[in-house]
Amino acid sequence: MSSAGKMRDRTPPEDIGAPVQVQLDRLEDDLKLTSQQRGAWNAYADKVLKFADDMTRARFEARTSSVPADMTAAQQMDRLAEKARNRSTAIEDIAESGKTLYALLSDEQRSIADRRLVLPMLSLANGLPTSGMGATGFRGER
Repeated sequence: MSSAGKMRDRTPPEDIGAPVQVQLDRLEDDLKLTSQQRGAWNAYADKVLKFADDMTRARFEARTSSVPADMTAAQQMDRLAEKARNRSTAIEDIAESGKTLYALLSDEQRSIADRRLVLPMLSLANGLPTSGMGATGFRGER
């Protein structure tokens, strides 16, 4: 392989947390949360943002690091499976936080949440870029 083939992309990672933060901010404003709902919202939003940060780091690592020479294929697969389990656990934690928040919402707030509460997580959970989603969601809902 030529030296050009071994070059790794060292550009900074796309901050996928920024569009997620915008979605969360708009959703928070639109939900008009009460003081009793604030703690559940903060727990949900904090977990979503932490997951977005983790995904940004993972994407950067995938672009910039190479497979350690001393790892076998089986070890590499185990490492990949462990990362997938960690992501799955994080998504389950976010889902639980989201359900806790949802249980505290009024009917009017639930109608908003039914359309938008999961949007910040959809692309993150599926490993898709967030840039095409827009700040409010897939269909530009607000």
